[in-house]
Amino acid sequence: PSIPFFQVAQEENYRDPTNIQQKHQKQQAFEAELAANADRIATLITAGQNLIDGAKCAGGEDAVSARLKALNDQWELLVKTTTEKSYRLKEANKQKSFMAAVKDLEFWLGEVEILLQSDDYGKDLASIENLLKKHQLLEADIMAHQDRVQEMNQQADSLLERDQFAGQQIAERRKVIADRYERVKEMANVRRDKLNKALNVHQFFRDIDDEESWIK
Repeated sequence: PSIPFFQVAQEENYRDPTNIQQKHQKQQAFEAELAANADRIATLITAGQNLIDGAKCAGGEDAVSARLKALNDQWELLVKTTTEKSYRLKEANKQKSFMAAVKDLEFWLGEVEILLQSDDYGKDLASIENLLKKHQLLEADIMAHQDRVQEMNQQADSLLERDQFAGQQIAERRKVIADRYERVKEMANVRRDKLNKALNVHQFFRDIDDEESWIK
């Protein structure tokens, strides 16, 4: 049974993020099967050791000892390989969550960038006031996403600390999102400033209109 066990343990299926959840579940089932066999291996090793200790090997102590050592070494390697693979699958699962968070933020940033690139600064006092109200809501949404960006950063830190196999990609995606988020905050400040200036100008025109109508 050790050959198929080793094949399963040594598969690097964690490198492909497709169906990573199912792969993780299969790995847990494999670990359970491994644990179920642990007692059998331990019993066999104990029985072999008893044969050697009781001098019941008819002079074949060295051969029995060699077989026991080979069995024990194989078992330890299998357990070590399985533990490593389980760890990698957990990390791949975390990486998938990170990529999902990145995609959500990319979509949201794209929508916000379009709104902030608008060159509509109103044509009168009422329309400018309306645009300012909308802009305040947008700025509130931008600030509300700060936690999600920080969470994405923490996920990236956690993955990079563990020597992830896709480290460079994770670092690059994180940087792009962080840079775009900072740029969006700057764009929001610029647009608010322009809207406030437009408001001041139109308020001034309104005041002049009021004075002129009074004079006339």
